[in-house]
Amino acid sequence: MFAANVLLGVVTASNVPTEPVVLDNMDSTVVKDMKNAFAGSYQPCMEDAYQGQFHHDWARNKGSALFTYKFMPPADGCYSVEEYHPGKNPSCSRYLPTNAHLDIDYCKGKSAAFEVNQATKGGQWNQIVSGLMFYKGIEGRLTMKNHQGEVCGMGGDCFWIADAFRLTYKGPSCNDGTMPSGGASAESATTTGDNEAVRPSQKESEQVQATAANVATESAVMQETATVTLRLSLGEDLDKDGVTLKIQEHKPHLEKTLAVHLGYKSASIVEVTASGRRLLDDRSSQMSLLVRFSVQEKLRTPSSQETFQQALQSDFNNIVPGVTIEAVSNVEWLNSVSKEGTTDNDSDSTTMHLVLALVCGMLVFIGVGSFCLWRCLSSRRKTKIPTDSERSVVKPCEETIIEGKNVVSDKDLEKAEKFDYCDTGSTGTPSSEPPASLDGINSETNSMMDEDVPTVCVVPTA
Repeated sequence: MFAANVLLGVVTASNVPTEPVVLDNMDSTVVKDMKNAFAGSYQPCMEDAYQGQFHHDWARNKGSALFTYKFMPPADGCYSVEEYHPGKNPSCSRYLPTNAHLDIDYCKGKSAAFEVNQATKGGQWNQIVSGLMFYKGIEGRLTMKNHQGEVCGMGGDCFWIADAFRLTYKGPSCNDGTMPSGGASAESATTTGDNEAVRPSQKESEQVQATAANVATESAVMQETATVTLRLSLGEDLDKDGVTLKIQEHKPHLEKTLAVHLGYKSASIVEVTASGRRLLDDRSSQMSLLVRFSVQEKLRTPSSQETFQQALQSDFNNIVPGVTIEAVSNVEWLNSVSKEGTTDNDSDSTTMHLVLALVCGMLVFIGVGSFCLWRCLSSRRKTKIPTDSERSVVKPCEETIIEGKNVVSDKDLEKAEKFDYCDTGSTGTPSSEPPASLDGINSETNSMMDEDVPTVCVVPTA
């Protein structure tokens, strides 16, 4: 594809190469072997990948993924080796390993091992070794490998990268102090390089593995279930049943994409439900794909919806060519279950309990306050307040009678004027009653009636 990327160099009359040789992962003429390596689809890494593309391991198959480039030296001599990987964008570099493995077969049967920090200095050429001997007609090889002890900024499994290498002719031999012309051990080859991206293998690999084990032990396992709906357009000769079957066969690809772009360590597809219809042209159809999946251990913020759809489209291009993703719904989270440690759900549950406790406390306070107020008002109502009538003593008139009113004293008289006058047992007023005797006939009778009906007075109390 990119055959032009292999610059075999301009050889002068003295057979000295003047141009470097570039080995690109997308050039089939320089790819010797490839295992568990896949073309890239993550946009932040494709931005500055060499020639816009790279290969990676989907952050799985650790210890069994490799990518081997072959190098045919244009002339005998000493060559420097440089490596290129993407990663200027932090959204890319955070997933790349700090200790990728590189094996170089050089000279006549010699080999050297290196570690490459792919998490730094992305989007540029980085020197691996200043000089190694290669001989014309003897194939050299550069093999990138992944491994279990990889460490990257995001934690968890890293995305190992194989992108490009550049070899530059330095002279007829490496005996000038840049690199021994004989075989170099992994450690000596590493220490002579002037790039901090190259580091010793064995000791740090052990430290890396220990760190990875500690991270795995300390991390809380979080499992959540969600669904996402894909609206697909199927090309000619494709049907929903066939597409669904292909998806089932290649679930690991989609699972990795779900995990990476939703920001989780891993994802597992639980169920795939398809529904669709044939269009009027009878040559294409549409289908809706409901994917239910679970994820574990939140690591980072999710990718944008556009990037997520692009990654899924790249997967479908490899799994079922001819399928176009027209739309991707928002992820609908169904539930979350904490299996170990403290999780976000625990925090949410604690917050909810706290809110409920506060609400209950307020209700109890209001209830107690209302009860106390009711008791206070009730006790006030039960307290007897004397009335004006209760403050007056009603008794028969026994002393001085003034105009039919019995007044005890002058003071009583003054007070009596403020109250109703004494009434007799009759219902009439004094002025309405007939006089005791006008003609002398009823005087006795009237006198007897006055004696029978007691007259009462209202005497105000002091």
